[in-house]
Amino acid sequence: MRASSYRGTPAIRAKRYSSERQIEETCGFEIAEGESLHVISQGDIDSLTFLRWIVRQQKLKYCLISSWCIGADDVDEILQWIKSGRIGKCDIYVGEIFKGSYRLIWDRLCSEFHELQCGRICLFRNHSKVMSEIGDWAFTIESSANINTNPRAENTVITRGEGLYKFYKDYFDNIISFEKNFGNWTPYKDNE
Repeated sequence: MRASSYRGTPAIRAKRYSSERQIEETCGFEIAEGESLHVISQGDIDSLTFLRWIVRQQKLKYCLISSWCIGADDVDEILQWIKSGRIGKCDIYVGEIFKGSYRLIWDRLCSEFHELQCGRICLFRNHSKVMSEIGDWAFTIESSANINTNPRAENTVITRGEGLYKFYKDYFDNIISFEKNFGNWTPYKDNE
């Protein structure tokens, strides 16, 4: 495997490093099939760290990300995972305010996803915070946290198993975006 790196601002790098150490100390590295981990933190583990924890364990064929909003540094990291092959296909679902309130991030995500042909960015009345993915095994991350750094108490549940993954994937595959800029999108099929 080729080495890869991500370079964010020093404060973001320090926060991510601290966040990763917290999850390793709290959760270890393994979850058995059908098992769930429940984590509550005072903002010392940001939401994307849970996905990073899984991406470090396995390459993902598909990743569904749902969040009301997403921070710019988090978009950089997600795109880096896609470009490096750590994530194959990815669909991102954001709240209806995202395009207007986070216009530069919206434009960048849409542009990069079109160029990479890796999935779609879907805008709808959304406040759910879910990440559901499949590689060698399936995981679902359900959280109160958006994908951004937030110094508040947030609860997260990580579940290993295909049942919950399929439940969320079936739901989100049927969402019709307010924006029609991914009109040729078709849902990822697990046998791709």
